[in-house]
Amino acid sequence: MQDCFRAIEMARNSVYRLVVTGAVGGVGIMAALSGSVLAQEPVVPANAPVTAPASPTQPATPPEAATVTPTPSAPATEVALKLTPSGASARMGGYAPVRLALTTEKPDEVKRLPKDLSKTPLYGSFRFGAKAKRGTVTVVLDGVANEKPKATDKPDAKKKNEKPARLFVDANGNGDLTDDAPVAWQTETYGATSEFTLHRGVLSLPLGFGGTTGLVSVGIYQFDPTDPARTRYPNSLYIFRDYGVEGTATFAGKPYSVALDDGEARGEFTQLGRIALLVDTNGDGKFGLRGERFEAGKPFNIGGTTYEVQSVDAVKGSLRLAESKETAQEIKPAPDLSVGQSAPPFTADNTDGKTINFPADFKNKFVLLHFWATWNSASVKEVPGLVKMYEAHRDKGLEIVSVSLDKTEARDKRINFAKEQRMFWSHLFDGNYWNSEIALLYGIDTLPATLLIDGETGLIVATGETLQGKNVGPTVEAALVAKKANKETVPVAPETAKP
Repeated sequence: MQDCFRAIEMARNSVYRLVVTGAVGGVGIMAALSGSVLAQEPVVPANAPVTAPASPTQPATPPEAATVTPTPSAPATEVALKLTPSGASARMGGYAPVRLALTTEKPDEVKRLPKDLSKTPLYGSFRFGAKAKRGTVTVVLDGVANEKPKATDKPDAKKKNEKPARLFVDANGNGDLTDDAPVAWQTETYGATSEFTLHRGVLSLPLGFGGTTGLVSVGIYQFDPTDPARTRYPNSLYIFRDYGVEGTATFAGKPYSVALDDGEARGEFTQLGRIALLVDTNGDGKFGLRGERFEAGKPFNIGGTTYEVQSVDAVKGSLRLAESKETAQEIKPAPDLSVGQSAPPFTADNTDGKTINFPADFKNKFVLLHFWATWNSASVKEVPGLVKMYEAHRDKGLEIVSVSLDKTEARDKRINFAKEQRMFWSHLFDGNYWNSEIALLYGIDTLPATLLIDGETGLIVATGETLQGKNVGPTVEAALVAKKANKETVPVAPETAKP
């Protein structure tokens, strides 16, 4: 599956929205650590071809969160947890990137550097590890990715003298950046015409939990310094956690998969106010955002009963749960939008003032329900392919309904973009950003998000990768051919096209 970034943003009422890369969610709290500003970016959203995460918010430095220990009203239950060293982001629905500011000043703790560094390497550091064993992780970025080209640079001369960007890390915290495993600093392009280059890699850092210490994965990346959308925060790297701890907890006699999310990538699970508790309430094997993600320091409701986390013991590798004296409202999980399920119906006025009864108004047709926004580069990148596919199949029984998650102030931008790109189909827009009424109904936390729905039955025929990039055309065509042949509509899953 192609690598991707999903951007999610914090919503009101402590509901989290995350963004993801091919596999990676977090809590949107900002922090300043070890002299380097680490700030949570708003989120960019899982399983969607979103390009780069959204621009970071203004960094802030909150006070150190205190460990919250509520007083339970019932005996606590101890839940055993096991460290998941990598791949946790895919199950947690995404990640919230944390900004790491870089400087030309070498930190005092750095004692030895690679001999062939350039004259202008950049340094950054952050604290990582369990509270009693927390250490400093230092990274050094070297090469052309550090510098924005000058207007006087000659393209040919620049290419001739360029050296690949490199990233070094002092993972073991001994001040020596020559005795750690190398970081594979890979590249991929992004932007409307793939004009920018993103560098990314994985840091393998030691973390102790449950009596053992192992290496866990922390993702790290850098935007193209020439990207005008990223000029607010020059000389920055972004990190995110791809690890977690997981186990099984019992609520009202029923077992549920649970996890703790260290969204700030601190390597610390005992401060309840700075981690999230995840509960797979719908049993789909992954942790969603709505109704399955809770701030660990606050009461939460599962199945009508309010619970709370008493504490987390990193040494024993466990957490303590108990029923709470307080009452929290139960939040139902997002609807099941998998193939074969019914699409949630709704009635709404489109931007032309026409009332749409969805999906009842689309009898004998297939309809693509398309969630997007002009601020999301992955959405923008998908539009030309959707337009081409629509023009080829609109007379064969295909319709598109696009739901914009743009803000109210972007109304004219959305209108102009749709006209310029020939998006001549039905559009829904209420200006409420992630709180768009239809987006909330469908539990959308990723952009772009597209569903192919049979207007006759109201069933979801295709979703996910089968409607991304090069796959959308073959998927839609297969569904239309099957319907024309008067065959029973079945889930369509053509072979995934290679990028």
